Amino acid sequence: MALTNRLKVNHGDVFPHGAYVLGEVEPVRDWERSTKERPVQATDKETGQLVWSVSVLDPDPDARKDAKTVTVKISAPVQPVPPAAMADGMPFRPVEFDGLTVSASPALGRLQR
Repeated sequence: MALTNRLKVNHGDVFPHGAYVLGEVEPVRDWERSTKERPVQATDKETGQLVWSVSVLDPDPDARKDAKTVTVKISAPVQPVPPAAMADGMPFRPVEFDGLTVSASPALGRLQR
């Protein structure tokens, strides 16, 4: 079995109080392959699919102020469409992520002294 830096998690493990989309889904730019004149969208290193991002509100009352909004990256062949706005005019759109993984940063594996 090959090891990756991704861990599969359930939506409720990461967002026990739910999650709300705050904007539109946008393409993630591949800064190494892009030029000023020609932007290139990032692709997932494991699946080869395009990478998209969306801002999400975490309503956890115990979350730090700077952790209330997180960016979720999505691998998909086409741009995902967020849920429709709620009929009551609420600006936040509830969302549940399926197939969620958490990626570890290589810096997390270093021993600091």
